Amino acid sequence: MQVIIADIDGTVLDVAGRTAACLREIGLEFDDPLAVSRTLRGDDNKRFYELFLGTKYIDLDTPMPRVIEQLRALMEETKLPLIYLSGRLTNVERPTRKALEAIGLPFEALALRPFRYRFKRATEWKVIAIREVGYEPVHIFDDDADVLKALGAAFPEALLHDVSEAPPAPL
Repeated sequence: MQVIIADIDGTVLDVAGRTAACLREIGLEFDDPLAVSRTLRGDDNKRFYELFLGTKYIDLDTPMPRVIEQLRALMEETKLPLIYLSGRLTNVERPTRKALEAIGLPFEALALRPFRYRFKRATEWKVIAIREVGYEPVHIFDDDADVLKALGAAFPEALLHDVSEAPPAPL
């Protein structure tokens, strides 16, 4: 089945608020929460991701209108279904589904990272996930250049949309 695939965090939902709340809880100061979260190591990294991948602050995520409107227009033009493919673990399916439904884009499926893949890099498990269900991605939206590179290599016919230049929402 031909589809449009979109990542969630940093692609259709801005996670700066959740990131900032997680950093505050573990006692870290920051000017740019997204940049700080990428540099964490050791216990700080572990504590951050335990919070970030849980439900405590997930309601702080906000829609990213520019990307959502791009998806809406593309779906209307191509008539292809939308599949969300995210590194979020399956334990946050309910609040994730609620946030995505609030955006108002109809979607065919929500594919969250299964617990068994929790230690696999997104560059690996997203390729596996797409192949397991037999999707034929025509368009792929993501904010991670490494993920787009891996998916582009695995699915060379797909058009890649790097949305990383989308400005973050103010905190």
